[in-house]
Amino acid sequence: MTYFQRKVDCGENQVRPFVKSEYQYTQNFCEENIWFLGKSLLKEGFQPNHLTVLFLSNAHQQTPLYSQILGKAGLPVVWDYHVILLCMQHDNAPLIFDFDSQLPFPISLWDYLLNTFPDHQALPSQFHIYIRSIPLLSYHQCLWSDRSHMLDAQGNPVCPFPPYLPIQGEPGAFHIKLCQYIDMSKTLEDGSVVHHCEEFIRYYQEIASDSFVKDFKT
Repeated sequence: MTYFQRKVDCGENQVRPFVKSEYQYTQNFCEENIWFLGKSLLKEGFQPNHLTVLFLSNAHQQTPLYSQILGKAGLPVVWDYHVILLCMQHDNAPLIFDFDSQLPFPISLWDYLLNTFPDHQALPSQFHIYIRSIPLLSYHQCLWSDRSHMLDAQGNPVCPFPPYLPIQGEPGAFHIKLCQYIDMSKTLEDGSVVHHCEEFIRYYQEIASDSFVKDFKT
């Protein structure tokens, strides 16, 4: 697997690796973690049009992913949904940032898919993964969550909440609730698009410039 570094302007052209622990993170709040990661990468000089938020889910909210930190050896974690970040900036090689993965941070899109996504041809359709791609700036403006999905029937948190207030969109922007992003049947006003994972793979095979992509099998 390939490990990637980032350029840091400290008065001279220095390069150092990404360090996952330097970024805002709360377990079980992937949508908020990625919201903050996007903010951090923009401050570090990444171009917003190179950054895309990816929601992974399906109609049954049963999304099996391998190589997750919470997973047991050789077994997937079945999330109701998961959120990661796609970056197209590094010499046109697509990168994935996933806080909850055992894989490098970031990692090439192709290594991520090979080590994370199951073989869909061997899966019942209820486990097929769909991907909603959202422009980062739109996500920053529109995401609205009251964290109610993380409360039990008595209204108590099922896990520790982040230390900051919920993200509830920018003033004056139209807001999109978390549940709407997760619903892959919905067409939203934010410019996001939904693909079956195999369609997603084929799309990035066509636009990527890396020669090794041609060997990736859907």
